[in-house]
Amino acid sequence: MSEHPVIKTKARTFIHVGAGAGKRLAEFQRHEPDKIVLVEAERSAAARLTQKNATASHVQVIQAALAGQRILIA
Repeated sequence: MSEHPVIKTKARTFIHVGAGAGKRLAEFQRHEPDKIVLVEAERSAAARLTQKNATASHVQVIQAALAGQRILIA
């Protein structure tokens, strides 16, 4: 069996869909990414995340929902 080298690279961006209260944010920050994007569908939870991370310029909060169905808009 041949051995392959393990290449460790720095994560540049984390995207967390369904961020909720942001419980995993500290875990992402330990990796020192350039940017963290938190996507949360619930308006009040997204607002809390925005307030909580107001001074963190590398954290972006997006209030949006993702759907598994194709939606056509005429």
